[in-house]
Amino acid sequence: MVRLHCDRCGRFVINISEPKDLSVFKKETICKHCEKSEEKLNRLADTLRSRWNEQISILIEEAKMAVKDEVSKIKQSYGEED
Repeated sequence: MVRLHCDRCGRFVINISEPKDLSVFKKETICKHCEKSEEKLNRLADTLRSRWNEQISILIEEAKMAVKDEVSKIKQSYGEED
């Protein structure tokens, strides 16, 4: 009999009697508690990602406007220095 423990926290998960297939050991063993915690963290990461993507988009637009302003100033002053 083989006892499988959670790969994240080490809690006991299940007993397997005579594993016929070694693929059982290749996939991750995760307990319900760690699954729920991971799910919550993934949702938090997604909300933070979307919030920061919005902020980055705003900064990019502001930078584009600043570049356009500088280019227009350069165009206006071109030839005045002669």
